Amino acid sequence: MNLSSKSRYGVRILIQLALNYNTGVSVKGKTLAETQEITEPYIEQIMISLKRSGMVRAERGCAGGYLLSRPPESITLLEVIELFEGKLELVRCTKGSQICSRLPVCETTRIWKRLSETFRREAAAITLAHVIEENSRAKAKKAEYVF
Repeated sequence: MNLSSKSRYGVRILIQLALNYNTGVSVKGKTLAETQEITEPYIEQIMISLKRSGMVRAERGCAGGYLLSRPPESITLLEVIELFEGKLELVRCTKGSQICSRLPVCETTRIWKRLSETFRREAAAITLAHVIEENSRAKAKKAEYVF
């Protein structure tokens, strides 16, 4: 399973916006593009989905840009991934019998379903705030060893 670049970049963009959340200052698309090393047109494509989902809002004008619409603690990785990928399933056959005629007799269906549910549960437990906190701890720990 590979996540699309939209999912990966969407998470990175949201983390950058989350770092600005408490300031109330919007981040320009050009700044996001430069910081994340993503082209501005691709940023705009991603932002359309993020705005429609209600995770991000845009402010117009010369001081405008993008802001999170919700607190970083309320946006999960599962929500972002499923926005761009659809429901997270490791294999298609667990979605229903019309996809695979062997579903009723398959020895592996339950394990694939269990793995999918585990992945979804873990992704739902990780918020943007968790990612930021974990990165801060890792940087602090690394700084302890710098002489």
